[in-house]
Amino acid sequence: MTNHLGDLVTIIVVSYNHERYISQCLESIEKQTLRPSRVIILDDRSSDSSVQIAERFADASDLNATVIPHRFNVGLCRTLNEALDMVDTKYYAYISADDYMMPTRLERQLKLFETLPDDYAVVYSDAWRENGDMERLPARFSEFYRWKPRAERVGDVFLTVLESAWIPAPSAMVRTDYVKRIGGYDPQIFFEDLDMWARLGARWKFESIDEPLVVFRELESSLGHQEFESENPRFLDALTRVLLNAEGLRPEHDARIRARLWELLMRSWKAGMPMRGRAAVAKRLAPHTGYRTSPLYAAMMGVGLPHPSRIINRLRKPRG
Repeated sequence: MTNHLGDLVTIIVVSYNHERYISQCLESIEKQTLRPSRVIILDDRSSDSSVQIAERFADASDLNATVIPHRFNVGLCRTLNEALDMVDTKYYAYISADDYMMPTRLERQLKLFETLPDDYAVVYSDAWRENGDMERLPARFSEFYRWKPRAERVGDVFLTVLESAWIPAPSAMVRTDYVKRIGGYDPQIFFEDLDMWARLGARWKFESIDEPLVVFRELESSLGHQEFESENPRFLDALTRVLLNAEGLRPEHDARIRARLWELLMRSWKAGMPMRGRAAVAKRLAPHTGYRTSPLYAAMMGVGLPHPSRIINRLRKPRG
C-alpha cells in the first residue's frame, strides 16, 4: 500500500459544515493504493461536528494527518493559501470534504505526472457526480458539463479554461512550486478554481486522465458551476476579477478577454447592478474598443443614463 511516489504529494482537505460527508472523504484518502506524504485538514469555522470527526480520524489513522480548525471563517482561497504555505512536496491535490477519491486516484495521477515534461502544471481527471443524499447522478462530469474534444482540454488550455468551469476541482493534482510562483490563490475571489486554472494555463500545460478518479458532490449550497449563468452580483464581480487577472498574461488573446469583460459589464447593467463601481473597468477597456460611444459606458461614467428597467417601464406606461 505504500510507494515512494507518495512522498511527492500532499493532500489538502478543506471542510466547512461537512459532518455528513467528511468521514467518507478521509477514508477514501486512507484507502489510496499510493499513500500521500501528508494530509492537511483545514476546517473554516464549521458550526457542526466536522472538526471532531476529522480529529478522531487523524488520531486513529496511520497517515501523517494534521487538523487545523479556524477560530474565524476566512473563506476558501485564504484557507488554501494557508495550507499551501505548509506544503513542501512536489505536488499537491486539494479536495473539499464533501467529495471523495477513487482508490487509484493518487497512483495514476502521480505516475502520469512523473512522465511529463516540466512545462506541465496540472493533471486532472473526469469525475462521478453525487447529490447530497449520496446518490450517484446519471451523467459523469464530462457529460453533464459538455467537455470539449480532448485536443482543446490538454496542452495549452488558457482560452478554454476561461470559457467555463469544466475541470472538476477535486480531480486536479498540481505542481506546488508553480502555484507558489504565481502567488497562490486570489483571496478576493470566493471560488478558487477558475482563476487558478487561467493563471497556470497562461504559462504551463495541462494533462487529463479521461476517467472518473474522484466523486464530485453537487449540493444546493455549493458554488457549483453556475457562475457563467448566474446574474448574482457576487458571481459577476468575481468573474470580472478573473478576467482582469487574465488580461495581459497572453497579450495575443487580450481582445477576446476584453470582449468577455464587456459582456460581463452588460450583464451587470441589465441585472440592475450599480455601474459607478465598474467605471474603472470601462475606462480600462475603452482605449482598446469603440465602447466609449455606448450607452453603458455613459451610464458607468455617471452621466445620468437611466437603467434599462426604467426605460422599459416608461415604454410600458400607457400614453394619453
